[in-house]
Amino acid sequence: MTEPSNTGDSHAPAISVVIPAYGVAGYIRETVDTVLAQTFPDWELIVVNDGSPDTRELEAALASYRTRLTYLGQPNRGAAAARNAGILAARGEWIAFLDGDDLWLPAYLEKQLGRLGRGDLDMVWCNGHVIDERGASRIMATFPRRENVSAADLLREDVTVFTSATVVRRRSILEVGLFDETLRRAQDYDLWVRLAFAGARIGYQSVPLFKYRKRPGSLSGDALTDVRRSMVVYERLLEKLQGEPDLARIIREKLQTYRFRERVVLGKRAIEAGNYDEARACLRLASSVRLSWKVVATRGCLTLWPQAARWMVHAWGKRRRERGS
Repeated sequence: MTEPSNTGDSHAPAISVVIPAYGVAGYIRETVDTVLAQTFPDWELIVVNDGSPDTRELEAALASYRTRLTYLGQPNRGAAAARNAGILAARGEWIAFLDGDDLWLPAYLEKQLGRLGRGDLDMVWCNGHVIDERGASRIMATFPRRENVSAADLLREDVTVFTSATVVRRRSILEVGLFDETLRRAQDYDLWVRLAFAGARIGYQSVPLFKYRKRPGSLSGDALTDVRRSMVVYERLLEKLQGEPDLARIIREKLQTYRFRERVVLGKRAIEAGNYDEARACLRLASSVRLSWKVVATRGCLTLWPQAARWMVHAWGKRRRERGS
């Protein structure tokens, strides 16, 4: 285990590690331990308590580390605001983001910084694993092997970037205006797009260097809330990326996709509630946006045999839950 070089002196570290903390008291020690175990020693660690309801337990868990990290507290304002507070307090040239329940492998910072140096990059992200409450792990197959990531790549969702897998030049983040604190979800995605749009050079490392913890209680909502939050993100990006018709076209296509999903979700809810007239109206609107054999089949059942449509929706939902999607 290496000692951080930024405790109690005026030396500016190469990398500032920023951890937002909300409801992670049970995980934070394991997360911090993976920072302390890094083979690259020139870092500082900043933990930002975002008005967490488990503050007493969080501070107790961090008590033995307090000489090895900077601890900041603020009223609950969301992960974006917590990360921004950490960025503004940071002294390093690079910002490494780590969520309070995720984990790094010991060579994470060393290899990420090495990749940044080889490619003259402003940002790098890496491959990783997903772990669940049982400790099971699988490789992130959704991470593509792609270099020179563009705003269009991100908008089309051709690449998947996890926040805990990223190291970004601090100056680049400040130049594009930090995380958007008005967004309730996908603030990281919004930032990556704006960075790429501003000309940041973004690279990828195929080596799996981190572990993303998939757990109950993570920040998420129901299907309808998630769809509508995604629509807000794309609507804001449409405003932010003005003057780029090609990017605007991609964003409008994504908005169409989410409008379709919104109407499908509303239709399914109406079916489950037995409101078949409302369900027909929702699915008719969905069909006006995009053709789907499932929507066509469900609309047909609603006309001929509404109870069968209800059974279909239930069966599809059960299948998705079993797949863990």
